[in-house]
Amino acid sequence: MRNAILIKDCTLKNCETDKALNISFKEKLEIARQLENINTDIIETGFADTSQGAFIAVKTIASNLKKSILCCPSQAFKASIDKTYEAIKGAVRPRIHISLPVSSVNMEYQLHMKKNQVVETVRQSISYAKTLFSDVEFTALDATRSDRDFLIEIINTAMDAGATTVGVEDSVGHMLPDEMHSFLTDLIKSIGRDNIAFSFRAKNELGMAVANTLSAIKAGVHQITCAINGTANDASLEETVSAIHTRQDAMNVQCNMLIDQLNRASVLLSGITDIKNGKIRGTAGTGLHISESDLLDKEMDFYSFRTFVERLGYTLTEKDIERIYDMFKELCAKKQQVYTMDIEAIIGREAVQVPRIYRLDRFVINSGNNITSTAFIRLMYYEKPLEGVGMGDGPIDAAFHVIEQIMGMNIELFDFNLKSVTEGKDALGAATVKIRYNGKIHVGRGLSTDVIESSILAYINAVNKMLFEEGIQ
Repeated sequence: MRNAILIKDCTLKNCETDKALNISFKEKLEIARQLENINTDIIETGFADTSQGAFIAVKTIASNLKKSILCCPSQAFKASIDKTYEAIKGAVRPRIHISLPVSSVNMEYQLHMKKNQVVETVRQSISYAKTLFSDVEFTALDATRSDRDFLIEIINTAMDAGATTVGVEDSVGHMLPDEMHSFLTDLIKSIGRDNIAFSFRAKNELGMAVANTLSAIKAGVHQITCAINGTANDASLEETVSAIHTRQDAMNVQCNMLIDQLNRASVLLSGITDIKNGKIRGTAGTGLHISESDLLDKEMDFYSFRTFVERLGYTLTEKDIERIYDMFKELCAKKQQVYTMDIEAIIGREAVQVPRIYRLDRFVINSGNNITSTAFIRLMYYEKPLEGVGMGDGPIDAAFHVIEQIMGMNIELFDFNLKSVTEGKDALGAATVKIRYNGKIHVGRGLSTDVIESSILAYINAVNKMLFEEGIQ
């Protein structure tokens, strides 16, 4: 059997580039920690040079990782490479990642460069990066539509300049698995350098990302790129790792990831975004199926609960565990049966909360099909109670109007949705609220068996995030 396949997760990078994945600084850090907890080999962040906030986020993540490689993408010029170095030089295992498109159409219309200019850009950028980093990765984007000889020239140039990992990306996701296997087998054979790791990333335009990633492994690549829940059209981390784990006989590789804790990362991301949980397949014997053993003891004391959460694979502060335990006891009073997945849904929503400047104390809703909906809400501003009464077009609209009235702020509701995150008639309802303030969108999420309460909690959470990120007290 070959050595373990290296798995790079690009979820954090996707959260920077995909506006649908709007997550806070604390949420990014929690995702990074969870990825390291499940033994992700390489964790890729967003670019460090796009804003001061992005730089601080990358630098903080870099200082918090203990064993995973911290990979940060950089543009192919000196200023960006320097900024990347400043952001991740404190990481235990820092890596810079430079990528450029190599197809004729993208070189012409995206880079506005000729082939010889692209080759020289790769040579200069990788050579300079190597003076700062011992671990340098280069990826040829849109490689499956590029000229084969030019692709080989580009990869050889990157290796000669000092890249320690080189690879290709099927950026349009149009290749079929058998085509991908032939393409990569030929490419790796043509390059033929044993001391260089070869990487691969597939996009999911035709639903082939996981299949193509598995084909890439069988073709001989050393590193693959995935994302939790298949965010931003990448290969699903859960499905890819499950396939490798279940079919080691056919894949002839192992992976270091903890399959029994993989679902935790999926639940966490699902809890803080609108992306649905990934599918963990082929997991017989791993404890990921719902059974009677997932039914929790409603009389569980705090210390037993803390041990239970730790066994699930979550690393939380004492304050977070205390708050989640209080919510567990509240849930026990509302539901006949409480399952592991209920607690994981709560952790996904609550463990990465920003400071709660406002919190819900109580609410009363009066609504019907022949009356105008009214809402009474009492919020706690730190320890000061604030109350309001108002009307609206339905109970949720009335509640939102009252909250805005209490806070005395002009807040635009940008988007709102509601979904069930657990099963049964007493299922937990998850609300997502997006508000716009000063041109910036802030996302809040709430969780409750009462859909009106979850909506109110989501709105308050969005406001607290806005206050935290804007520095408003």
